[in-house]
Amino acid sequence: IETDSAGTASVNLVLGTIANQTYVVQVDIVYPTGVGAQLVFTGQSREPETALPWSLTKISGDNIKAPVGQPMPEPFVVQVHDKDGVPVWSANSNIVQFAVRSGSGEFPDGTLKMTEKNGHASALYQMTGGGTHIIEAGIQGDHRVVLFTAFSQAGAPSKLIPVESTELNGIVGREIFDRVKVMVMDDNNVPVDGVPVTFEVVEQPQQQQGAIIEQSPLISGASGQPGVATAQVRLGHKTGDYVIKASTNVLPESEFVRFRITAIHDDAYYLEKYDGDLQHMTFNRELNEPIIVKVMDVYENPVPNE
Repeated sequence: IETDSAGTASVNLVLGTIANQTYVVQVDIVYPTGVGAQLVFTGQSREPETALPWSLTKISGDNIKAPVGQPMPEPFVVQVHDKDGVPVWSANSNIVQFAVRSGSGEFPDGTLKMTEKNGHASALYQMTGGGTHIIEAGIQGDHRVVLFTAFSQAGAPSKLIPVESTELNGIVGREIFDRVKVMVMDDNNVPVDGVPVTFEVVEQPQQQQGAIIEQSPLISGASGQPGVATAQVRLGHKTGDYVIKASTNVLPESEFVRFRITAIHDDAYYLEKYDGDLQHMTFNRELNEPIIVKVMDVYENPVPNE
């Protein structure tokens, strides 16, 4: 056999009719100098049912990060084995199927793949949405699968959004826990960590003891929630509306979130004379003015319906 322009020579071997036989192919070359070289290839004949795809394992591509809208830096790779643990080469048959179990994405080159001589099948994935993506790979017709995890990689921050409602209620003098929070996101709605977010009180009832933001600025993602910054707000002593503004210096001034917190009274604490004291009237007749008391909380806010 002569070598081609790339210097390679090949031969196709057809195995005999007996299973479980080992075959040895010897390749010799004799140089013009008379010095020879020798290589040995080995193979084995298998029963057809024994060589069928039986199981698959993950090889590489798990826990990869990539930007949304761009192909991942490496594919998901699995290896298919038969019952004896020998890699299955499917030649031109697609025997492995990849699918998106969780997340939004696509396989540019398709989801059905064949295995090569080492039993490997691979698929390249591209995210179309943010968050965590779960990808499964399995042998066609078999319910057993392996799972890959992929994570979207955030781009530059582009917007600030509220995580919950911006219209809240609270009680005077108390804290608002885990509700005044915003999320920093990029153009693909992927949360962005590491952005400083400032919370400030911009409106509140007139009083000596106003609302307090316990810490500001806060860093998005620092609490463990991707892209989220949460302010701990202690309301002032007076009932009424408190307005909190969230913003960041890495976005335009027009990009902010306003929270309106309506503070109601605390529990009844004081009982005070209001009117009607020290009246005089003839006996057996009604006083000219009613006797009025005022019920207030600990901060002297009126308490209705008590």
